[in-house]
Amino acid sequence: MNRLGTDDDPSRCSHAPYANDANDKETMKTRFLLFLTGLMIGFTAPAITADLPGDAKTLDGLIALGRKYQDAYNQNNAAALADLFTEDAMLVTPEGLASGRQAIERWYADEFQKWHALNDKT
Repeated sequence: MNRLGTDDDPSRCSHAPYANDANDKETMKTRFLLFLTGLMIGFTAPAITADLPGDAKTLDGLIALGRKYQDAYNQNNAAALADLFTEDAMLVTPEGLASGRQAIERWYADEFQKWHALNDKT
């Protein structure tokens, strides 16, 4: 018996470095395959999206739209927010549905009024 309470055969000791050799090899294979999959995705995704026509122009348009929305929202401008929607747009909110640009403008105006009433109480 050695100091671990087992005989000197390392395969019989649960703390031996190679006691579960088959499981270790399987775990290493799995980790290696996950690593290779991550590398493939990491290298191919930019190559696929770089060739899309108009990609940068579309992204710039979306960023500009987001800025317009943020500016109008920060100014509590319901009309400017509604102008960002099409005439037949539908806005889905936790309170319900606003259908059409006029309804969307009313919804934002009502929300801004609610917030001002809350802010006045504090």
